[in-house]
Parts: sequence; C-alpha cells; structure tokens
Amino acid sequence: MPVRDDWASAAELTRRLDQTIGPHPYSLEVMMVDDGSLQEWTPGDFGFAYSAVRRIRVIRLRRNVGHQRAIAIGLVYVEQNVPCDGLMVMDADGEDTAEGALQLLQSFSETGGTIAIFAERIRRSESRVFRASYFLYRTVHLMLTGLKVRVGNFSVLPHKDLSTLVVLSEL
Repeated sequence: MPVRDDWASAAELTRRLDQTIGPHPYSLEVMMVDDGSLQEWTPGDFGFAYSAVRRIRVIRLRRNVGHQRAIAIGLVYVEQNVPCDGLMVMDADGEDTAEGALQLLQSFSETGGTIAIFAERIRRSESRVFRASYFLYRTVHLMLTGLKVRVGNFSVLPHKDLSTLVVLSEL
C-alpha cells in the first residue's frame, strides 16, 4: 500500500483487514510504502491486537515519487525480500475495502494461486473532473488498443510472477 501522510486511514484499513480476514484461513503481512510523507508514523498508530496480520512493515522513501512508482518499489521489495504465495496491491486510503480484499483472496485461492486477480471498480468516489478525465482516458485507450480498461491497482498477484513483472521497463 502506498501511503503519503494519511496514517490514520492506513491504520484503520489494516485493522479492518485483520477483522475481516481473521476468521478465514489467510495470514497477512502488511507492507506500506511511505511515499515521502511529511507526517511521521509511529508503531502506536497501528496499536491493535491483530489475529490475521502477522507483521506490519513500512518502507520509507526519502521523497515523494508518486503513487504508481511507490507501488513499483514495493513490488520489487517484496519480490526480493518477502517469501509469500501472493501479493495484494491496494490503496491505503480506504477506497479499496477489506471486504473486497477478502473476495480477491478467495478468488486467488480458488485458482490455486496461479493467476493474477484484479478487482473491477463499479463506482468511483472521486471528483467529477477526475471521473471525466478517467472516462476520457478509457475512451482513448479503447480506441487505440481495442481493449476496455475497468481495473486499477487493487489486485492479488502470484509471487512467482513478480520476477517477470519487476523487470519490465513499463513498471
């Protein structure tokens, strides 16, 4: 999860993830990429008795590099340092929900953890300008590629695929 200054939302999402996923046969290690926050975080921000969350890591970037690059840095870090079955990418601002995360994990498990699972966002809570710009982007993308775009970053990726993904220049 990329985070820039909104530690309260990140902590609340982590708490909700733990409560939602706790009753299921999954364990989590939460990793946040601090994208140049001006506001310091403390372990006390995440003071909660966790059951499904085994560990919380924060990787601090010295400066803001942007949401997508922060995700890319996190992917590389996990590929090199964190043995796991799969990696979930999600926003820490609460737009991606704990219930949605559970659905992604269940779908990922049903495939045997062999394919990437992406959430399809039905509605957006951003401003009208953002929604209009995103609509324009999707229209141009469709015209140029013939493919509809209805996914974002909210996904679960098999760890085995990260070694291929992290070396792509497009990342």
